[in-house]
Amino acid sequence: MTAHLGRFATIFCQVESPASRVDVLFWKFESQLEMFPMKDGSLAYFGQKIIQVEEPDPLVELTLEPMVGPALMGELFPVDVHVRSKGHAIYAGELKFSIVESSLLPIISSPRTPSPVEISFVELFTTGMVPLKREDDGLKMLAGVLMIPAISSESSFSTTIYMRFKEAKSVNVYASFSYQSETVVAPLDHPVTAPQFFVRRTLPLQCEEPFTLSHQFMPPFRRDALLGGLKETRGKPSGKACIAANETSTLMVSIKNSSAVKLELIGITVDEANGKVCSIRPANTSSAGSVHSFTRNLHKNDDSTCIEEQDHHQKNLVISPGESMASLFHIQPFEASPSLSIGTVNVKWRRLYTGVAADSKELKTNVTKTVFLPEVLVEKPSLLTTFNCPPAATLGVPFDVS
Repeated sequence: MTAHLGRFATIFCQVESPASRVDVLFWKFESQLEMFPMKDGSLAYFGQKIIQVEEPDPLVELTLEPMVGPALMGELFPVDVHVRSKGHAIYAGELKFSIVESSLLPIISSPRTPSPVEISFVELFTTGMVPLKREDDGLKMLAGVLMIPAISSESSFSTTIYMRFKEAKSVNVYASFSYQSETVVAPLDHPVTAPQFFVRRTLPLQCEEPFTLSHQFMPPFRRDALLGGLKETRGKPSGKACIAANETSTLMVSIKNSSAVKLELIGITVDEANGKVCSIRPANTSSAGSVHSFTRNLHKNDDSTCIEEQDHHQKNLVISPGESMASLFHIQPFEASPSLSIGTVNVKWRRLYTGVAADSKELKTNVTKTVFLPEVLVEKPSLLTTFNCPPAATLGVPFDVS
């Protein structure tokens, strides 16, 4: 609004936001210092007077508290959400979530209209739907918006959301809570919009890989087969492991806890790609670099090889950070093949909870990680060498090897 007072006086009034301020042409002709709006209502300097008008502060407290940390890829990571009224009664509330990588700068135009953020690497689930018997049974997907019920003054509301990370990343969780504090009664011909308040919170989270999985093919014990293997193609090695046909080789699957928390290993399963071409059966389980001793009951279940606890009341195998364990499986291919598909390795695990969280059934949800084994080269051995020697020897006592 511009008002001209005679030929030499002009009053210019403009409503603007500090975040999106535009140049004021009338002020550019003045040779005085230009200042941004401040909360000091009595600020007056030279020919300019600026008063900042703000909405009243929201009387609602919003907190985001992770129950455990850090997050592990694949698990249901719980985050407690608390909304507490400090004077405002909430009649209608809406909580919006946005998740971005820490390396990216989020662009939020205003508290009212947060910029949409793609969260394809994170899945959100609502509380109260965590499965107790079968994984993912009854989970309800949360599309980034959670409706908050009415809350009276000086009361609170608490819930839990679950996040499942598909990738190990460092992220920031942005929560924007908008609510109406009172209802507005107005005539039908004069609609009035109820005042709306906004509260925003930021929660940094770090997601880690729970463990690293590696495998190795080994020849039969005391029985070596002469194989060509690793033939070069156009001057480059094929890179495939070579095993003997109609011979029993050993597949060693190694798991190393690469996270900062303890993990419970519930079982390892090897699914055969084709049982008619290649047979897989369990061997034993050992712990590498560990002082623990484990007893397993190995059996064949349908088309997969399982490792389970011998005693159902016995605790699961616990892998500490940096600790490794290995599982052995016997593989016997029945015919030669330039590229034999072995199958997949399924590792069922979960985080080791302690304290009060250890008694919560909602948090004890099993996670299964599937890893596809690469194809191998199967050859018919042209020569077999078998060694026969005692299992142990004594210092200074000779022994025979045939």
